[in-house]
Amino acid sequence: MSLQGNKKNKRGQSSAMLREKKKKEKEKEYLSKFSPEYHKEMEDRQKRDDRKRRREERRAKKLTPAQKRFKEREAKGLSGLTGGPKGETLAQSRARRKKAMQDAARERNKKFKEKRKNKNKLQENTKPKKRFNTSKYGSLSL
Repeated sequence: MSLQGNKKNKRGQSSAMLREKKKKEKEKEYLSKFSPEYHKEMEDRQKRDDRKRRREERRAKKLTPAQKRFKEREAKGLSGLTGGPKGETLAQSRARRKKAMQDAARERNKKFKEKRKNKNKLQENTKPKKRFNTSKYGSLSL
């Protein structure tokens, strides 16, 4: 490894930095403002700057709702991913949620059956009167 690239001049600049500066200056002289190369260079520079700005914005962005939920769960001492006990795997979480869903469905079904049973009892008490034909033109009700 040579130390020539790391030598500093009187101003404290390395020779590599000076070479790079000179190279950029030559490029500027070479590219006049009216040449297509100049415009291409400017477009490329603008694209790089835009990418850099977007990258910085993403880094500085606020947390997403999912990230907020994760942090809230962890603050409560739960698993950030599943919301269950700490150390719970995804398979265990799915099984827990499935069981809860089935229990809730079982309760709804039970209430539905009771409601239907009560509805049938009410209908038995309020059955319409029987009608039968006494003649071929009309009916009598009892």
